[in-house]
Amino acid sequence: MKTTTVLFGIAALALTTTACSSDEQQDPSIIRIGTNLEAAIDAGTTRAASNLQETTLDATGAQAKPGVYVWKAGSTSAQTVAEVSYGYENVVATSVDGSSGALSTSAMYFPVDRSDVDVYVYAPGVSTGASWSAMPIAVLTDQSDKDGYLKSDFLWGKAANVAYGTAASVTMSHRLSKVIIKVSKDAANGSPSLANLNSVTLGTDDAKVKLDATVNMANGTVTPGSTEGIVTFAKDLTGLTESSNDLEYAAILPPGQNLDGQKVTLNFGGSVNYVGTLSTAQLNLTSANKYTINVLVGVKSVTVSSINITGWTGSNAASVSVN
Repeated sequence: MKTTTVLFGIAALALTTTACSSDEQQDPSIIRIGTNLEAAIDAGTTRAASNLQETTLDATGAQAKPGVYVWKAGSTSAQTVAEVSYGYENVVATSVDGSSGALSTSAMYFPVDRSDVDVYVYAPGVSTGASWSAMPIAVLTDQSDKDGYLKSDFLWGKAANVAYGTAASVTMSHRLSKVIIKVSKDAANGSPSLANLNSVTLGTDDAKVKLDATVNMANGTVTPGSTEGIVTFAKDLTGLTESSNDLEYAAILPPGQNLDGQKVTLNFGGSVNYVGTLSTAQLNLTSANKYTINVLVGVKSVTVSSINITGWTGSNAASVSVN
C-alpha cells in the first residue's frame, strides 16, 4: 500500500473560524490544529519527479490541494460542544510547499472541551460538490501524460482519537487501482519496432471501462459509478527504452470492475493497430492494488502472457498465469 503522512502540528493562536464560539475566540488556551504535509508518500523516500505517483505526492499539481475533515472523536458530523457546533467539513488547502510540505488551510482548532478528534484527509480536494458519504471522483479518459495520470489518482487517510494538543499523523493510501500494460517484443514470432508504438488504450466502443466512482470518507470505501469510456495510458517513466525490448504504460481506474474480456489496443501510427483480449477473472480491480499485464507483440499477434497483482508499493505479490 502506498502511503503518505500528513502531520498536524499545534499552535496557541486566536480562533478565526466559524466552527467555534465567540467566547472561544478570546481564549488563548484553545489549541489550533496546524497542517504540515509530508512531501514523501513513504517515509524516507526521495522525491522523484519522473516517478508516476509511486512514492511521492505531487505537491505542485493535481495533489497540491488536499481536503480535510475534522470531527469530534467517534463522530462523523458536527457535534454540539459547550453549546457550540463543532466540526470542520471539507476544508480544502490552498497550497502545499513542495520543500517543507507545509499545507496552507484556514484555521482549525480542537474542541473547547479539549476532547479528542478524528482527522480525515483526501487528495485532490474538491471545492464544490463534496459529499462526506459519497465523495464524487472520476478518472480521465486521456491519461497519456503525467498530468492526466496524476489528476486521476485519489488518496485517503484517517487519524483517529487525536488527543488535545498532540500531533496527528494521517497515513494515506490509494483508493483506486493502478493498471500497467507492459509491452514486450515477441522474440519467437518477430515484432514491430516498439519505437513506433504511438499509444496504448483499454476498452472499445462496444465494451468500455468504468470511469467514475464515489468514496465514503468515513472508511475510504469506493463504489463504482456508471460512466464509461476508453482510457489512453501514460508511458510510465521507468527508464525502459526500445533497446530493452519492452515498454510500460500506466493508467488509474476505479476498483469494483472486472477487466475480463476488455481489449488492449496498441497503435503503431495511423490505422496500424494490434489488439489483444484480456481473459482472466483475476482482473477484478480492488483498491490500492497494482495490476501488471504483460503483453507480447508479434508481427501478426498480441498475446497476454501473464498478469502480476501486487500492492501499489510492491508488497503482497501474486502471479497469475493467463493463456
